[in-house]
Amino acid sequence: IGKDIIYLKSELHYVRVVTTGGESLVLFNLRDAVADLEKSVQGIQTHRSYWVSGTHIKTMVSEKDRKFILTLNDEKVPVSRRKAAAARRFIKTLA
Repeated sequence: IGKDIIYLKSELHYVRVVTTGGESLVLFNLRDAVADLEKSVQGIQTHRSYWVSGTHIKTMVSEKDRKFILTLNDEKVPVSRRKAAAARRFIKTLA
């Protein structure tokens, strides 16, 4: 599936790993996956179920009171209200 991770999405006891080469479902919890990844990849958890790699963030957009991270491949990753300010600060550090 490739090694260039775009984002992770928690799905019950699994993590959907979305990369530039495709996607896969892995038996792992999101907290442990993020802990392992952040040793080598800069990213942010935007929602309790999502983590996004900083190298694939294009911008943050709003639609009808909801916020999303727009990735370089134009996928929308949700941002919770609680994590919106931290996500904005993180994106500013990338610029």
